[in-house]
Amino acid sequence: MKYFLLILFFSLKTFAQISPGDLTNAHANLEGISNCTKCHEIGNKVLNSRCLDCHKEVKNLISANRGYHASSDVKNKECASCHNEHHGRTFRIINFNPDEFDHIKTGFKLTGAHAKKECKDC
Repeated sequence: MKYFLLILFFSLKTFAQISPGDLTNAHANLEGISNCTKCHEIGNKVLNSRCLDCHKEVKNLISANRGYHASSDVKNKECASCHNEHHGRTFRIINFNPDEFDHIKTGFKLTGAHAKKECKDC
């Protein structure tokens, strides 16, 4: 019994090194040992370039120096510092509080009819 527990313990620890947890629903298609390098460099962290390979709309806005991800609050940060993964299917990878968000940082001031819109409308 003692050996079984030891084997189980080390198996779980090894598996956690390979896959520390489920991805969010948005990235579930990237799960599996053969998909790790789609986001990670082998033995390393997630690379921004790999995030932006899929998230082309964000990449285009950053390249055009427009939008929130081009703002001084975000530009040159690691994507994973705000959008961390491996916390389960229902984890909020975009943790957005509309009551605290300064929309001016997107480069688009909300005035007139735009000021009356709900965040979810856009």
